Amino acid sequence: MTRRSRRLGVDGTIGHPNIGGRDTTDLLAAQHAILTPVRDALRRQHATATAFNRVLLIWRLENTDAAVRFLDALRGGGLSA
Repeated sequence: MTRRSRRLGVDGTIGHPNIGGRDTTDLLAAQHAILTPVRDALRRQHATATAFNRVLLIWRLENTDAAVRFLDALRGGGLSA
């Protein structure tokens, strides 16, 4: 999943989490299921990254963590630090 496709997929639920009365539970769960392994892989890579690769991994990890927290909040899980 590219950064752009992740952004488009998550942003698509911002404006209409329950458009037309439709339940988005499955959509949010699917997005969460896709992002969680990505986040876990970034965390593993971060442990051994050096120099500029570390900077890029931190950026990607922070963005992915934010997306997962956002999905958790939409799913009713609240926000976590």
